[in-house]
Amino acid sequence: MKEIIENATNGVVPSVRELETASRYFWEIGLPALETAFPNHIDRIAAGLVAAGSDYTNNDDEISRDSDWGPRFQVYLTRSDYAEIGDSVQALLNNLPNEFYGVRCCTIDGSANRVFSVDGFFRVMTSNGVGQGFEYAPESALDWLKIPEPCLFEISRGQVFYDPQGDFTARRRGFTSYYPNDVWHKRIAAALVDFGTQGHKNLICSLERRDFYTAEMSWWRFTELAMRLGFLLNRRYYPSQKWLYREFCRLPKFSAEVANLLWEGQCDACVRPELVHQITAIYNGALRELNLTQEDLNGTFDSFVKRAEDVSASITDPDVASLAVWVDTVVS
Repeated sequence: MKEIIENATNGVVPSVRELETASRYFWEIGLPALETAFPNHIDRIAAGLVAAGSDYTNNDDEISRDSDWGPRFQVYLTRSDYAEIGDSVQALLNNLPNEFYGVRCCTIDGSANRVFSVDGFFRVMTSNGVGQGFEYAPESALDWLKIPEPCLFEISRGQVFYDPQGDFTARRRGFTSYYPNDVWHKRIAAALVDFGTQGHKNLICSLERRDFYTAEMSWWRFTELAMRLGFLLNRRYYPSQKWLYREFCRLPKFSAEVANLLWEGQCDACVRPELVHQITAIYNGALRELNLTQEDLNGTFDSFVKRAEDVSASITDPDVASLAVWVDTVVS
């Protein structure tokens, strides 16, 4: 089991190499083609590789190379330029080489290089393709709660290759600079309630009923919530389930200790209740260190609700403060 943890943490081809290849592909192939075809627009064009596959998140391996992998880039245009030349830019990108220095790009739909308006890119990426999304980082704390957190993880990964005007980079920085404190506290409060519900209530009750199927589901839901809470306590956005464990193992604080306990629970179902208490003790220390609460979670479900209320008490935004303690998502 230790081997599996080490492989998940270290046994990944670093994405730096793939991003370097993609960057060189843009500078050597893409930029000259764009400069030749659109000389009057080139100073307003931005390009990079953001939210675009496993290689840009440092999660690349042989299995992940079946799609959205390899030398490629995205072009980001102003709203007016997109209306004027967006189709022409995409036509040019479609005709660029699909191979660079012997590395072939793999995509699902054949469009390795893609063009977006800057507005449209951030709207889509902050809504997961559903809903309106945001063109700029929200000013309202409540609006932050409308963005699925894995979307923010995606936006924070990758690299901008070229941005002479700096607009794309500035907008991206607004999203990647992490949550305002009120939003961070709200997400932690809700995560504590969920963590306590699955680990200290549903898991224990289902085992007492000898409802082992429900206990199994509660344990795996608890493992996900334990990792998501870990991201919050490290002030890092958590990714989708696909990369949740790998990224959790890379967190700077307490992830190795918690990951070891989660693996023990994977191997021996009988010790899971005790492991829940041990993980809770680790997070008690983190909560105290962050001055989010002065009292420990004592293992009862009620204590999680009370600690969540403690964290919520510091929220100053009235719209966020008025939400139920277990709510951390608002529908657009």
